[in-house]
Order: sequence, then structure tokens, then C-alpha cells
Amino acid sequence: MAHQWPKQGIQLILWLTLVLGAMPALAAVKGHDYYGNNFPAGLLKNVEKYHLAPGQDKLMHGRYSYAMADARFMLAYFPNNPNALKLAMEIALQWPEHNMEAEPYFEKAIDAYPQHSETYLIYGVYLHRLGKIEDAAAKYKKAIEQDSRSAEAYYNLGLALVALDRFDEANVAAHKAYALGHPLPGLKNELKSHDAWQPVKKNEK
Repeated sequence: MAHQWPKQGIQLILWLTLVLGAMPALAAVKGHDYYGNNFPAGLLKNVEKYHLAPGQDKLMHGRYSYAMADARFMLAYFPNNPNALKLAMEIALQWPEHNMEAEPYFEKAIDAYPQHSETYLIYGVYLHRLGKIEDAAAKYKKAIEQDSRSAEAYYNLGLALVALDRFDEANVAAHKAYALGHPLPGLKNELKSHDAWQPVKKNEK
């Protein structure tokens, strides 16, 4: 009688075949561009299937080193994967006693694929939450350079500028964020609390 492989065993073999088959390309380009399409079909889906939700679950239960292993695996294949970068960011912020830092992962993503706004935006959020407001504002500006229609980047830039007491600039950023459809009123309310919510001049729009 022929041996019958369990369904999970077959899935594991197929997954290993996919991963091992992708390794030469991975080594050649030092990771694939998450936003591109020049990688094996199904690779991104499977990398996230086996490591994103499991990594998030481990983070939620305080299993930081195991969660970081999942984040590193995903970032090895897709260094600018926003979901993996957010996971690494949360681990770094919630695991301070380990002195784990996420900056190297963001820098690697930018070195590999510097053209994507989302990487700078998430990097800015990370620095913002660390209290590095000037550095965060610089990253938000880089995000806007790559995508001038990023409402989220303008919104976060406005929040950073308010924290730096640069209210005129924050007001301009806020109007741009809302003109692009950002739904949250927090930035506008912050500016109002400082009497800094004002109409913007035509040349500032």
C-alpha cells in the first residue's frame, strides 16, 4: 500500500520547495521589492502566511524573541515589507529592556528600495514614538517627496511640527492632509488648542 502523506506534510514540502527555489534570487538582489512583481508567484503570500499572523500573535503574548524571528524572516525576503517593518517596530517599542532597535531594518529597506513612500512613513512613526521628533519630521518629508499625495505623511508631519512648536508649518501640513482626505480631526484640534489653525495663503496650498 502506498504511503499517504498527511495534508500538512504536503503543504510543508511545497512551502520548503518554494522557499529553497527562491533563495538564489534572494541572494542576488538582497531581498525582493514588496511593491514590485519580480519575485516567484506565491512567495509573498506564503512568507506572510507562515510568519505575519504568527509573529503578531507571539508579540501579543510577549514572546518577543520568537516574534522577532518571524519579522526577520519576512524582512530577509522583502526588506521593505511594511507589515514586517511594523512588526519589528512594535517589538522594538515593547521590548526596551532588550535594547532592540528597528532602525537597521528601516535603513536596509531604504538602501535596497529608496523609492517607496510607505517605508519612510513607517520609519517616521517609529522615530516619533521614540520621541525623536526632528528625525521623524525629516522622514515624513522624505515620504512626501516620494508621494506628494500621501495624506498620512502630511498628517503625521503636522503632528510632529506641532510638537516642535512650528505651528505655521504644521498648519500648512494639516491643510494639505485634509485636502487629500485625511479623516482624523486630531491635528486640527491640536492646532486649535494653540490658536494656530488658520486659513492658508494660496501660495502655501
